[in-house]
Amino acid sequence: MSFLNPRDVHAPAGPYSRTAIVPQGSELVFVAGQVGMRADGSIPQAFAEQADVAFQNVRACLPQLASPAFLVEVGAIAVKRAR
Repeated sequence: MSFLNPRDVHAPAGPYSRTAIVPQGSELVFVAGQVGMRADGSIPQAFAEQADVAFQNVRACLPQLASPAFLVEVGAIAVKRAR
């Protein structure tokens, strides 16, 4: 198994990797939960832009040969931040 933490995605918040690749016959790629945070740690104010950044992070975690078209499952949790 190999693990990746793409430079284009902010550092993980805990002791885990953003991506795990399990080769055996065909590759399985597991991508850890992504949020709308840029690589520099900034978070856009608008929800739509946060969603765009989260999906950019998913794409950045996929190896070059993997395509988002082959994603099996995508879960989303939307939370309103307290001000």
